[in-house]
Amino acid sequence: MTLVWVANRETPISDTNSAELKILDGNLVLMNESKVSIWSTNVNLTTSNTVVATLGDNGNLVLRDESEPRTSEEFWQSFDNPTDTLLPGNKLAYDKRTKTKKVLTSWKNFVDPAPGLFSLELDPNGSQVILRWNMTEWYWTSGPWNGLFFSSVPEMSLNGIYNHVYVDNVNESYLSYSLNNPSLKSGYVMDVSGQIKLILWYQKNRLLVWHQPMQQCDVYAYCGAFGTCNQNSCYCLPGFKQRSEYDWSLKDYSGGCVRDIILNCTSDRKDKFLANKIVSLPPNPQSVMAGSARECNSICLSNCSCTAYSYEDNACLVWNGELMDLQQPTKNNSSKRTINIRLSASASQFSNNKKRKVLVIGSVVGSVAVVMVLLATVVICICHRHKSGTTKAVEESSLAFRDKDMLQIETKNSSDMLEGDNKSGIGVPFCSWESIIAATENFSDIHKLGRGGFGPVYKAIFPGGQEIAVKSLDAFIFDKKLCMLLNWKKRFDIILGIARGVLYLHQDSRIVEGTGTETSTSKVTGTYGYMAPEYASDGLFSIKSDVFSFGVVVLEIVTGKKNTGFYQSSEDLNLLGYVWRLWSENKAFDLVDRTLLESCEKSEVIKCINVGLLCVEEDPSDRPTMSNVVLMLSGETTVVPVPNQPAFVMRKRVFSTSSSSSNKPDAISNELTMSAPDGR
Repeated sequence: MTLVWVANRETPISDTNSAELKILDGNLVLMNESKVSIWSTNVNLTTSNTVVATLGDNGNLVLRDESEPRTSEEFWQSFDNPTDTLLPGNKLAYDKRTKTKKVLTSWKNFVDPAPGLFSLELDPNGSQVILRWNMTEWYWTSGPWNGLFFSSVPEMSLNGIYNHVYVDNVNESYLSYSLNNPSLKSGYVMDVSGQIKLILWYQKNRLLVWHQPMQQCDVYAYCGAFGTCNQNSCYCLPGFKQRSEYDWSLKDYSGGCVRDIILNCTSDRKDKFLANKIVSLPPNPQSVMAGSARECNSICLSNCSCTAYSYEDNACLVWNGELMDLQQPTKNNSSKRTINIRLSASASQFSNNKKRKVLVIGSVVGSVAVVMVLLATVVICICHRHKSGTTKAVEESSLAFRDKDMLQIETKNSSDMLEGDNKSGIGVPFCSWESIIAATENFSDIHKLGRGGFGPVYKAIFPGGQEIAVKSLDAFIFDKKLCMLLNWKKRFDIILGIARGVLYLHQDSRIVEGTGTETSTSKVTGTYGYMAPEYASDGLFSIKSDVFSFGVVVLEIVTGKKNTGFYQSSEDLNLLGYVWRLWSENKAFDLVDRTLLESCEKSEVIKCINVGLLCVEEDPSDRPTMSNVVLMLSGETTVVPVPNQPAFVMRKRVFSTSSSSSNKPDAISNELTMSAPDGR
């Protein structure tokens, strides 16, 4: 149930049970609990006795005269007053006579349909569409219309699904579109992210066809004042904090960040500047004359309204007030500019003891050679080593937690043990490395609870006496009693967490350099059942090897069965073969762990099985990237492809004529054989 139009965006109703929508004096009127009109179609009619409101199959709400033919002109229609969605048949238009335009405006956040900061409109001065921030700042354009699509958006002609029309005449200019298959539903959505998205609804799934700008950080001021953008995430500059944690949790970053300590320009202790590396300098600087960086610093420091300065190439630039549109350098965008941000002299950020961050990821272990996804623990802590610029896994595991400003876990209720809260902005929570060191006394042996196949397990004691112990994920999944603690929502959250974790490792840590790099090794190490076939047989590994391992884990989580067992062994080699056979017989839902039947969402389950099978395809080039996996699982991608037969599927029985028993196989010949691998 997707909302595509809202009448009273700016005047919400507090008591929906008492609200009333009715026709009054020829207008469609929305009354609140006090019987006061808070929204109206506001048209002037000479007669109102035969006025009706009709919702069409195209999604257009129409106010018209019932006594007139349906082909007659409507008094009012919602298509003339769009909110954030442009449906097929509607127009994104500019009226040259009245100088008025139809504009798509984003929601404020995911739960509040009030007008947000981002809008899409036609350019009155050219045959293109543009995106604006706060109805002023222009940050993206489609390029001119070439007769088939806008030049910067060739995806508009995708797969022959859509027919786009752009008209420019003396009265108006407009963009409209239709679908070749009338059974499909689609819409252009001005998203809260500041991106324009073309959405396709297919079999109750919300699929992302394309979006612009392609990079989230190209959206102007996406992270608000003093916020910096990195990939799809927002962070506050050192010395700043989120203005509203609640708004950020709803992906509304418009409030940006505020200072931890307010500047005091009259204080005897002078403010200081902290250097920050960013992709490009913020807009609207002032150029001042300065012969050196020290002089530029002094000029900014002497002006209480100056918040930052940059001195490069003998040029001094200063900024007053809030800083917008900041981006952190990434692997894909390594250009660096230095900006010096003004902070209070007493700000804690000038301490030499900078905190290192620990990334908490579900069910992922990184190695020096390659990331192998193992069904090991609920959460593995991965320490970002700033000095070396690499990320590696910490084998010592802990249940997901945060210290004072991080995720709190109620250990008293085991059914809530796996609940998580993501406020870090990248889909996985963070905690400080120092808190883990302190909680385990630097991983002292006195805190060691034992050692399993995936390394030692420690007891962590956090401030306040909270104790955290580790359970391996497989202890929950494959135990007949403990598995009941993992309902479908928790399992789906775990799957998404794993996917985002591996995506982080692939895109940000670069344990395997490059998205298509393939490397070989003479020593195969790993866990049987999770290794990709090209790695197990030939020692070839790449990020697609991780994708295979991830696919195995997904299918195990959904089915509650181990991949290394035989299932109806007369036909299937392992879990992959079992899943593939039932999938091919259109019996995929029969695979689901019986404890999930009441709690699961069938469409999500089928999607997970589909994605899992895509990940375990034999040819690495056929497997999706983890970025595509995340998009498919979150429902923001095109139609999920149909999988091919996976690797390690069928086994062949070879009978010996010399066998003493004709009923038993003398040998089993597999398509792939393995020597005993070294365990990890």
